[in-house]
Amino acid sequence: MKKFALIAIIFLCSAAAFPCFAENVSAENVSANLIKSWLSENYGCKIDDDGDIILKTGNDSTVIIKIIPKLNAIHIYSMYSPYNKRSRREMVELANKFNCDKRLLRVAISEDGTSVCDCYFSYDGGLNSKNLTETLKWFIIMDGAWCDFVINGGDKNE
Repeated sequence: MKKFALIAIIFLCSAAAFPCFAENVSAENVSANLIKSWLSENYGCKIDDDGDIILKTGNDSTVIIKIIPKLNAIHIYSMYSPYNKRSRREMVELANKFNCDKRLLRVAISEDGTSVCDCYFSYDGGLNSKNLTETLKWFIIMDGAWCDFVINGGDKNE
């Protein structure tokens, strides 16, 4: 019995020594303040007047995270001013090609030529900090890929 108790104590002490790598919260507890606290260490972020989280990324883009409580969803997006070296028609063609070749990220071009990159993230079963952080990292990489795609007029290897 003493041996079992000693093993249990060692296990509990060693488990307590390791920090939690991901925080899980129920859907009802998802908030802008919570998400900001998860992301603040890696990104300069603030909450705007609408309750959206605004992130500054390393590639000089701004990413907005909007919580949609009715849908238990998060909308992650970025917007770019019209690119003056491409016509709106060229931008639409590039967006269509990018959307066909890339998955899970959507690019849309507005009437004035503004481009929007976005994706939705469901948290019906709750939200996990690591999953959100990894999705955001992926989004930032894909967002940068869109910028490169526009500047190069399509894939570099074509």
